[in-house]
Amino acid sequence: GLGQPDCSDSSPCTDDFCTPGVGCDHAPQEGGCDDGNPCTLDDYCLAGQCLAGDNACVCQADDDCAGEEDGNLCNGTLYCDTAAEDPLMWNCVIDPATVVFCDDSMDDECRISQCQSDTGECALVPVNEAGQCDDGSVCSTVDVCAAGKCGGTEFLDCSDGNLCTDDYCHPLAACQHATEVDGTSCGGPGWVCLSGQCEYCEPDCVGKQCGNDGCGGECGTCGPGTVCANNVCVG
Repeated sequence: GLGQPDCSDSSPCTDDFCTPGVGCDHAPQEGGCDDGNPCTLDDYCLAGQCLAGDNACVCQADDDCAGEEDGNLCNGTLYCDTAAEDPLMWNCVIDPATVVFCDDSMDDECRISQCQSDTGECALVPVNEAGQCDDGSVCSTVDVCAAGKCGGTEFLDCSDGNLCTDDYCHPLAACQHATEVDGTSCGGPGWVCLSGQCEYCEPDCVGKQCGNDGCGGECGTCGPGTVCANNVCVG
């Protein structure tokens, strides 16, 4: 009649009714129901409550994708793509913005920039270990990769057999032979370098206070305030 209370509890799993003189009552019902979540199937009533059935959606939020990550931070992270109208079509996909691409400008024959799966950071790592490479120097005839660097293992022999030349290799100009300073010892006693050749020479300082002894040396030194002129010290 008029003034009868509204006994609905909005639960699909109860039979709501009013008993005169007692009031509202909610008798639990059995069977299927709908909990309002489109991702749950075969929802069912239990003790007056609508309980969710099996979850048919792969994901509903980004956090649901954490269990599908492969642990490789270089591959990018997953998010829940909810673009489809049907929640059953929602899926975990890779966010392209999180995929790591390394700068290869520093790559060479012996090292490359590579993403580290545990950190997601790029680092130069050795490659082609013990393989051939080119270190850019003409002085090395055989170059190989070792620990990420290219280096020579066999080199040009620049020795010309002349004791009065300084033999060395220039990375761009190959073998060079610099003439030693006259007077440089090049063997046993009395042997010195003269004009790039090793010769036996006996110093000649007879009648000389100073000046060249003929073997690349000096006959003497002049005191303060004097200079050597024609093998004589003058003021």
